[in-house]
Amino acid sequence: MTFKGNNLWGLILVVAGVLFLLNNFHIDIFGMVSIWPIALIAFGGYLVIRALKKDSGQKSSFSDFTVFGDTNRDSIDNEIDGTNISHFIGDTELNITRGELKIGENKINLSSFIGDARVFVPRDAAVKLNVSSLFGDIHFFDIKRSGVGSSFTEKTANYDSSEKKIFINASSFIGDIKIQGMG
Repeated sequence: MTFKGNNLWGLILVVAGVLFLLNNFHIDIFGMVSIWPIALIAFGGYLVIRALKKDSGQKSSFSDFTVFGDTNRDSIDNEIDGTNISHFIGDTELNITRGELKIGENKINLSSFIGDARVFVPRDAAVKLNVSSLFGDIHFFDIKRSGVGSSFTEKTANYDSSEKKIFINASSFIGDIKIQGMG
């Protein structure tokens, strides 16, 4: 196992939590409040376990949170259901044309304070979009809404009758949201 990304951060948090926990045994390292060690150990352990599950070859959905920065994701052979991407400031580009859809509704949540979101779905996919954007344009295939306080729910004609569905819940304070068919 190589330590990179989330598993490295998880390991760092576990070690930091153990060091802070030593303070409870009157080994004063940083003079921290006693709740910090438990919180750091729990969060670090969660990150390590999550990374190990992904490394084990299990298919999983994608979650990402960034304060500053963009997310570009191609969900080849990953489950679509449960995808969550949040940004404070940053753009999202998500290609789910080669992702794995389960039977029923596959939920995707996108949110940003400032940033655009583009989602590429299979051209014939059954898609429902629930979206709100205070300042920005919304594109859902050939439907376009723009202006201040744009908000709507729209679905493709085949959504109700389809066995596999994609439900996208998106929100942005300032930014465009675009859903387009591909493939």
